[in-house]
Amino acid sequence: MKTLHLTNAWHAQSGGIGTFYRALFQAAERDGHLMRLVVPGNVTHTERVGASGIIYHITAPPAPIAGNYRMLFPHRFLFPYTAIQRIVNAERPDLIEISEKYTLPYLGGLLRTGRLPGVSVRPVVVGASHERMDENMVAYLSGRPAAARFCQWYMKSIYFPMFDHHVTVSEHTAVELIRASEGHKVRRGVWITPMGVDCGRFSSSAQSPSLRAKLLHRAGATEGITILLYAGRLELLYYREPGRCSPAEYDLGACNHPNQVAR
Repeated sequence: MKTLHLTNAWHAQSGGIGTFYRALFQAAERDGHLMRLVVPGNVTHTERVGASGIIYHITAPPAPIAGNYRMLFPHRFLFPYTAIQRIVNAERPDLIEISEKYTLPYLGGLLRTGRLPGVSVRPVVVGASHERMDENMVAYLSGRPAAARFCQWYMKSIYFPMFDHHVTVSEHTAVELIRASEGHKVRRGVWITPMGVDCGRFSSSAQSPSLRAKLLHRAGATEGITILLYAGRLELLYYREPGRCSPAEYDLGACNHPNQVAR
């Protein structure tokens, strides 16, 4: 089987989604599948990944909000001979997965309905949700009721019907999709597939008493307590509301504003 994946959540130091796709490349090679990934970049080029994987980097401008990311816009696939159309026609994948909610879902809808001039292939089209739109809206733009209503309308009327099926990472993220699924003439599955753990790397056989002792000492803790290690990114997110705290106030523990959260 050959799969083609598209995402805007990619750069040289990208976090969870980048880790997910790198692991997926390893799984595809292990299981004998062909995998292709389309991502934005500062220069157009092709990158081989193992014996069965290819990453297509397409020149794209910085994203409007998160400037360390870049964003592929619809003009990259709407017209014949554009970059993404050329890739789809050349690869002819069995399945296309789109992990993006704003500029790329329209590709899925056009492929699903056969309305993309210049493309003859009709793969299964799947939308992958790693986050909820309503939570991103609150974190980056607005937490007002009108913004929440817009997210509900967009997910139900624009995003959800673009795909044959949907895959998401948790029951929490699935709630938004299940709500958006109500009232459609075409039934679509919402499949919950939690992220896995690298059991080889995070194995009990790798325990280190000396490292544990160092961590206990740094934390000022005593022997016998449980150490919980978080491997990921901590990000301060400021709701766009009057009276929000500054980063310095938050770092000093002087922030009690109800509209500020950290994740």
